[in-house]
Amino acid sequence: MIMLTTVISVMCGAIVLFAVVFLIYDTRNRNKTSKVARHIVIASAAFDEFGRILVKADGTLPMHVIETDAAIDVSRLRPGRC
Repeated sequence: MIMLTTVISVMCGAIVLFAVVFLIYDTRNRNKTSKVARHIVIASAAFDEFGRILVKADGTLPMHVIETDAAIDVSRLRPGRC
């Protein structure tokens, strides 16, 4: 009887520990996503008279990153979603 109680106690402790670790991981990930969501990238494309896209000397589009304090719905910005 005492051994069964010990096994159940250890299992409950492992579940609680797993829940705490998962909570910490999720909170960190959510904060990181929230910080990234505050950056808006503005890019512009220009075309010449032949319809070719004009790029910078390094081959990228001209862009600028702006940080905003606007409320952005973080739930729509989960990694892996398009």
